[in-house]
Order: sequence, then C-alpha cells, then structure tokens
Amino acid sequence: MARKALVVATDEYLDTGLRQLRSPGRDAVALTEVLGDPAIGAFTVTVLRNAGIQELREQLDAFFSTADRHDELLVHFSCHGLKDDGNDLYLAASDTRAAMLASTGLPADFVARRMRASRARSIALLLDCCYGGAFERGMLARAGSDVPVLHSFRQDHLAEGAGRVVITASSAVEYAFESGDLTEQGSAEPSVFTAAVVEGIASGEADTDGSGTISVHELFAYAERRVRQVNPRQTPHLWSFGTRGDIVVARSPLRRITPATLPASVQTALSGDRISRLGAVHVLSDLVDDADPAMALAAVQALQYLVGDDSRSLSEAARNTLHRIRLTAEPRVVEVVAGSAVRAEVVLGGSALSVAARVESSPEWIEVRQVGDHLHLTIDTADAAEAYIQAAGPTGSVDIRVTATARAMEPPPRPVRPAPGEAQLLELRLWMAAAALQLLVLFLPLDGEGYRLIGSGDSGADFWLWFVVLLGTAGLLATAGVRGRHPGPGGLVAGIAGLLLSAFFTVGAISVWVSDGAGAGSFVAVLATLLALAALVLMVHRRRTAPPGEPDRRAADQRDLRKPVS
Repeated sequence: MARKALVVATDEYLDTGLRQLRSPGRDAVALTEVLGDPAIGAFTVTVLRNAGIQELREQLDAFFSTADRHDELLVHFSCHGLKDDGNDLYLAASDTRAAMLASTGLPADFVARRMRASRARSIALLLDCCYGGAFERGMLARAGSDVPVLHSFRQDHLAEGAGRVVITASSAVEYAFESGDLTEQGSAEPSVFTAAVVEGIASGEADTDGSGTISVHELFAYAERRVRQVNPRQTPHLWSFGTRGDIVVARSPLRRITPATLPASVQTALSGDRISRLGAVHVLSDLVDDADPAMALAAVQALQYLVGDDSRSLSEAARNTLHRIRLTAEPRVVEVVAGSAVRAEVVLGGSALSVAARVESSPEWIEVRQVGDHLHLTIDTADAAEAYIQAAGPTGSVDIRVTATARAMEPPPRPVRPAPGEAQLLELRLWMAAAALQLLVLFLPLDGEGYRLIGSGDSGADFWLWFVVLLGTAGLLATAGVRGRHPGPGGLVAGIAGLLLSAFFTVGAISVWVSDGAGAGSFVAVLATLLALAALVLMVHRRRTAPPGEPDRRAADQRDLRKPVS
C-alpha cells in the first residue's frame, strides 16, 4: 500500500484578468510539511507549482491511472475557480485564459472522470478554489453560491466501492466575470481553509475522538468550525461517494485522551469505608498500566483524588503509585554546540499517558515539534545559552534543560611538510655520500708510504689534519641537514660552506700526494670534494629551473612547520 498526495498550487497567471495570488504557494509549503512527515501524514508528496494546462492534465492523469488498488490518494487544489456561461466549474492553470475556458481551463468533470477510473482504494479531493473577488474585511473569497460543485462531482460520476471524498472551501465557486475580467481587485491573503486543514493536522486538534488518527470527516469538521469562526459567510462542504468506513488522512501528533468509566466495583469501593478505598488503590495501581489510555487516565484521576484522603496510609499509597508513573524525559539535559538549526530529540516517558503530555513553555530560540511522546527540537542560536522546556501531562510535569555552548575555536591546520622531489633527494644523497667519504679518509693511507691519520703514532703532528677532516665531515653533514630544512637562500649558503670545508682538506691531501706519492685516502678525499661540488651544482640548477617564488614559498612552509600551534 502506498500513500500519495498531489498538491496543485497556482498563484501566477499569464491572463491579466486573473489576478496573481499569494496563498497557493504558502498552502503548498504548509501542506507538504504535514502530509510528507513520516510520523504524521506519511504521504509521498508531489507539488505542481504554476503548471500549464497540458502539464496539469498529464500529471493528474498519471497520478490517478498509476495507482494500485491498495493505494490511498489525496489531491489538493489551491487556485482560481472559474465557471462558464453554462455554470460548469473549471480550475485555472497558469496559462488559462478566462475568455477561453473550454480550451485552456481544467474542467472539474475531467478530475471527476479520472477519480472514477482510478483503481485506488480511497481518494480525498480538497478544493480550495479562489477566483479573485473579495469577501468582507478584505479577505479573499474562495467560493460563493452559484456553481454547483455537487453537480460536477455527483454520484454517477464516481464509481462506488473504494471511497471517494470531496471537500470544498465553500458550497460553490462564484461566477465573477464581466467581459472577461474579474470584478474585484482586492489583496490576496493566505487561505483560511487550507490554514485550518494544516492547523488541525499539525496540532492534532482534529483528532476529536482521541483515537490517535485523523479521519477525513474529523478533519472536515475541524476545518469547517475554524473557517466559520474566521468568516461566518464561508461554509466548507463535504460529499462522499461509495465510502466504506472512514478515510484516515494523518496520524495525530498529539493525543487527546478522554477518561473512560471505571469499573463499577472500583467506583463502589471508592465510595466505601477506608478499607474499601485502600483496596481500590491497589486496583487503580494496576489500571494505570492498562493498555487503554482512556482507562489509565481514569485511574490516574481517581488516584489524584485519593491523595487528599483523610487516611494517611491511603493517601501515601496513592501518592506512591502516582510517583511511579510520573512524567519523565530522556534525556533530561540536552547539550549542543551553538549553531544554526541544531537538531535534538527528547522522548517523554513514565507511562502510556506520556503521549497526552504537552509542551507548555520553551524559549524563542528553540522550536519544538511534538509527535506523540517524541519532542523534536530545532535549536537556533549563535551564542552560548541555557533555557528550560517544560512539558506537562496527566501524570505531572518535567523540565528539560537545554544548554548551547559556544563553538570552540578550531586550531589552524598544521602545515604539511612537502614531500621532497627526486632532484632534492639526489642532492641530499650526494651531500651525505661526500661526508661519508670524507670520514673514510681517516682510515685510509694518504701517501705512497702508507701514512694514515689513525694509527700513525704522531698524534701531535696529525692533530691539524684530524681537525680539518672532522670539521669537513661535520660541515658536509650539516649541509645535508640544512638543505633538507631550508631549500631557500639559507640552504645555498650552507652548501657553499660545506664545499669549501671539503675542498680545504682535499687541497692538503693533494699536497701530500704530490710530495710523497699517491695514496687511497688522497683519491677518496678528491672524490668527496667532487661529490660535494656536484651537489652544489645540482642545487644551483634546481634554484634556476624552479617556478618563480617556489624556493621562497617552500622555505616559508618549512618555517611554518617550526612554529608552535596555538
């Protein structure tokens, strides 16, 4: 089974004789909210806003013809209602021409025939049709007394079996044409009829029997009463054809429970002596958990009366039972971060009567929508705030604290160290290889006689060579480290310094080579210098081929990495 609703709202017209309306758009939004709410209407809602006559015909035809025999349909029209010289009713589309209704208007008979042919189990049609005249006090008239709506949807137009119900904003749509123009040019106001329909569903007030559902007849009775209160000259009408049972329009978001009649034995005991009344308290303690909310409410009201009994034990027993089923809320404290339209949910409990509780007070920055025992909160505040929502029902009241805390300042994102490129990795490897070869010179012979810095036995004479080698090695390692962290100008200075230290020792090694013959250490020292030179050349080449500003940007990124995050 599917529940489908089609909301047709037309407030803009190409024909200048059909005055633009303001209420249909508002009607469509309000109806979509309540009918499309899974907890209330549970309809799949389709809205046709300012559709042309051809699109309107096709959409209506498809809506009715594709329905299954178990489907429940609802159609709502909010638009101009017009009639021709033969008093036939037409619904105006956006491109309807008042002077050519037969070819550009939507005949009511077309809707009636589509309803008759549909296989849907039930169809509810709501006609809130206005034409452009004005009622007293500047209120836009939605219907009059000339066009016989019942004739347009009479019994022989609709098949019996699956129920069909037609509700109109008033008895008919008044004929108001003179030479193709509307006679009145008043200001359009929101639809009284549709506002009453939405109010009856959203508030649950239309659920007059407290069953938890709103039938089409209950909705009509509520809307008729509300419309008559606003404008006694407007009287909604209802016609039903072939209905079996009642058509349910929506679930009631709020339950209205009327207490049932207590069993005769309990009533007798309540009017008896103290022992009898005490026995009645025990029976009432079981009845408060009865599956029928009406019986549970009757038991609660009787216990509330017994709390004032002269017998202390009887009064205490009644009070304890009421305390056991007192109204509760979960959670009692709602904590959110201040922001725009933050949503939260609170569930009322304690007993089955929690569905009859009502929200009695809430701050302006909290919107509360109640569906049964569920409170749906929309918290809208940019600043830190705290307030209470109070709910009360037959079993007591409960305060729900709502705290909105200011949003903490988020720390700035930590800069991500850029991954080194292939050229940068090659440069770093050259610097480190040069440092390793420089250190290796300590263990290799420097001349042809096998002289080594380590193991020569003349530490005093070799001290300056040791110092130069270690200083050059440290300089090359430092250059590699600096180049890894400072790709900018600072890295270039470090690279030149490392090369000079390596070259200083190499010059000494070459002098030994010339005077005493070549040794492996001298060759390694020269190789270390050449690697450092290659690294320096690669560094200069990378700087020249990098995009403009790239070295400086990367250096800035590296400086950001060293800043502490506040």
